[in-house]
Amino acid sequence: MVKNNKTAIKGLLVLGGVSTAAASVFTLSKKYAKKLLYRHHKQEDRPSILETKFNSQNIYIKNDQDIQLRGILIPKENPQMTVLISHPFGLQAKDMQLYVPYFEDHLPEAQILLIDACAHGQSDGYIRGFGIKDVNDLVCWNKYLLETYGKDHKILMYGKEQGANTILNASGRHVLKNVEAIISDGAYTSRQRKQCQNPRARWWTGCPRRRCRRSPWPSGARR
Repeated sequence: MVKNNKTAIKGLLVLGGVSTAAASVFTLSKKYAKKLLYRHHKQEDRPSILETKFNSQNIYIKNDQDIQLRGILIPKENPQMTVLISHPFGLQAKDMQLYVPYFEDHLPEAQILLIDACAHGQSDGYIRGFGIKDVNDLVCWNKYLLETYGKDHKILMYGKEQGANTILNASGRHVLKNVEAIISDGAYTSRQRKQCQNPRARWWTGCPRRRCRRSPWPSGARR
């Protein structure tokens, strides 16, 4: 009887420890998910070479949910084409300024528009879209360009990571007009895969792929 009681007590202690650990993991997962999915404050609009070297100007539009979106336009006289640049998750339009000289050299007559996704940079909103909900915002930018510069205005879209996913998702739904070319740089296959690329998140995201739990990098990917 005494031996059975000791075994039962040990079992309860182990069960209590497992329950405590599970609760801790759940709490950490909830905190990380909230930090990942929601923006808690708007980032400071830092000066950059876009203003000093390229004489950029801010433009603002409203999306279908009446949320204000910010774009940074590098204008040209009588432009026939706009290069639209969409940034990765967690960054903002000004973080893509290093790509501007490339397009300036190769497409000197095209103006360049760098956009802040919803809940990023100087755009309003607090729920991040991971390139899925951002599709409707991209359509709004598409409409803005055609309404401002004419129905024959040509558009080239370049997106990196989340920005690439936004453009590809919009293209797959056939909701974009006058898009002459798309450059997809580092698009990810799913939101779970994107989260698993973060070493801090791979144990908390619930990814069903055991490979993701061993390493944040897909097999064969360059680190």
